[in-house]
Amino acid sequence: EARATTREVHAASALMVAEALRGVETRARKRKRDLAAQAGVAIPGLPFDVAVSIVEKHLPDPADLAVLRAVSRGMRDAVDATGQKVEEFKEKDAAERGYVSTLKCLRRRGRL
Repeated sequence: EARATTREVHAASALMVAEALRGVETRARKRKRDLAAQAGVAIPGLPFDVAVSIVEKHLPDPADLAVLRAVSRGMRDAVDATGQKVEEFKEKDAAERGYVSTLKCLRRRGRL
């Protein structure tokens, strides 16, 4: 029975490390490719103009728009396409306009 030399042991361990790193790089490239493919997609399977229309009609509250902008690039683009601005409102203005999410946010921050 022949024993492995130190050189052979080190070569084998270096090969295992190289293969593991290659797997990590491959997974990272795949993840990056998948994210790039969905970069402009607000809601997968839904045309962009429909997503913009949904955001525009059903989410008038600036606090909701701010949250949507943080979801993905596609949602950020959809919010931007509505032309609505993400801005802060005072308590009175938010209450008059019915911006419940904004009021909740102000309450959480202790400003209500």
